[in-house]
Amino acid sequence: MTTDFESSLRRSPTLTSATEVRANRRLTSASALWGSFSYRNAYFFRDSEELPARHHYRAGLSYQRRLTAHASLGAGYAYRTSRLELTEPEPRHFHDIDLGVDYARALPLSRRTQLTFRTGSTVTARDSSDAHDVALLSRTR
Repeated sequence: MTTDFESSLRRSPTLTSATEVRANRRLTSASALWGSFSYRNAYFFRDSEELPARHHYRAGLSYQRRLTAHASLGAGYAYRTSRLELTEPEPRHFHDIDLGVDYARALPLSRRTQLTFRTGSTVTARDSSDAHDVALLSRTR
């Protein structure tokens, strides 16, 4: 049985909660350091039966350097743990390395409308008792 945040969209009812704290520090006029911590959980229910809950913790640091007026380069690292109650007695551990380019610019027809995108890749290594998996994921925001 798969119960995670993505499957919460298909299950009814599901109770989810998330908390995130972020802080940033401008180092120079063109660079900044970001730190974050988040906690998310999901409780799944089916026919008044409570299913195992999914818990996620994530802490990370990232650095951003402005290249031009509209583009910047970002690099970061995050450590995550995830555990599904009852079926996973020990949490799974993830190490994320994030590299990418950000672009943001106001549209010429409307100065209050902005085009923003981010591209790059994330390398995720998962250590578990089953196996050691490494996946290369592409991301766009």
